[in-house]
Amino acid sequence: MLRDHLIGRRLSIVVKPNARKTEVIEEGDVVRIAVAAPPEDNKANIELLKFLKRELGPVRLVSGAKSKRKIIEIIP
Repeated sequence: MLRDHLIGRRLSIVVKPNARKTEVIEEGDVVRIAVAAPPEDNKANIELLKFLKRELGPVRLVSGAKSKRKIIEIIP
């Protein structure tokens, strides 16, 4: 499901912080992921990366650390 949206090893996503639970909430041209963490003190980014690691394996945040729009890269 998430792998279908990969461009090479990268994935473009939009994050919705402060959700009830962390999950993929919508897929279209851009993957939307609800994150059960606030967007302060990097908590939402940490929760997002933990979720994606379970789904895709090792990942890293390439860009968007302080934005809702992020680019994630799968680490080979």
